[in-house]
Amino acid sequence: MFFQITADYAITKTRFHTAKGILSGVYSYCVDQEIIESNIVEKIDLKQFKKRFRPTNPNHDNYSSLEVESLIKYFRNKPDKGVYDYAVWFAFNTNLRMGEIKGLKISDFSDDYYEVCRQIVDVPTSSIDKDGNIVWGKKTESVTYVKGNNSSGYRLLPITNDIKQIVEHMKVLYPDNEYLFMSNGGFLATCTFNRHLKSAC
Repeated sequence: MFFQITADYAITKTRFHTAKGILSGVYSYCVDQEIIESNIVEKIDLKQFKKRFRPTNPNHDNYSSLEVESLIKYFRNKPDKGVYDYAVWFAFNTNLRMGEIKGLKISDFSDDYYEVCRQIVDVPTSSIDKDGNIVWGKKTESVTYVKGNNSSGYRLLPITNDIKQIVEHMKVLYPDNEYLFMSNGGFLATCTFNRHLKSAC
């Protein structure tokens, strides 16, 4: 199962350990109830998964200043841009995490500043089906804690010319959207975001 959920760098290290913790808790409960003999999750060698995690910051922290400048220019001048192209262009003009970018609403932007005050996260879920099997899944939530999980995460940031262009284009292309970046009525998919980024590299 762990190989499935980490396929194609689908989750971060933090999300992986959250899922592992939930699974381990279920197995520990089953051990306490004498349903099974041992918690096999605690016996798994986790070192084999360490290179399968998605980077926490998919933005310009992972690139040199020359690479950032080149990528900004590429997306700025790319014709027929879609929502993911605008999102990648936006990411390279900020130092926001992917969840914070997904959480930005149109109402967070004024003429000179924008507010970072929420993020979109995938929360692992588990349930028991009618046959007694554990069913794993996830749900997407908007939460009001941001980078660092403390008050310093809430911040007002200046709007650059690029950001102003992006916001105006998004308002024209998707006038009914509540959030700045949405795709088919839902939040952006990080894996699709990364594919658009890789296409320019």
